[in-house]
Amino acid sequence: MSYISPSRKSSKVLELVGGHKIIAGEVELLDQQRTVSRLKLEPGSFRYTIPPTATSVIVKQQKDGWEREFEDEKKTTYLRLKTLQGEVLPYFYGAGYFDGLPVLILSDIDGITFEGFGS
Repeated sequence: MSYISPSRKSSKVLELVGGHKIIAGEVELLDQQRTVSRLKLEPGSFRYTIPPTATSVIVKQQKDGWEREFEDEKKTTYLRLKTLQGEVLPYFYGAGYFDGLPVLILSDIDGITFEGFGS
């Protein structure tokens, strides 16, 4: 499986487990190496588990060959540490598919990326 190159136009459809689809108005690649993107949600679009006040979400795509690590991250970081969501961790809204790859769907937290840290 190949990952999105910065020049490739990404899909704007986030498919949730169960078949629901969420449409993004804009997609911003935040970290190519980890395939992390910000999806700005279309106003009035179907949200399912995402709160109506959210204007964007973060999607973390599974890397090639990292199926076990991806599941471990979901179970350990987001499900087992649920009480820390919104305080220390972003909210975990669920799992789905983006550009054909499994993703974790997380709340978008204002701040700077690691690349922007220290500059």
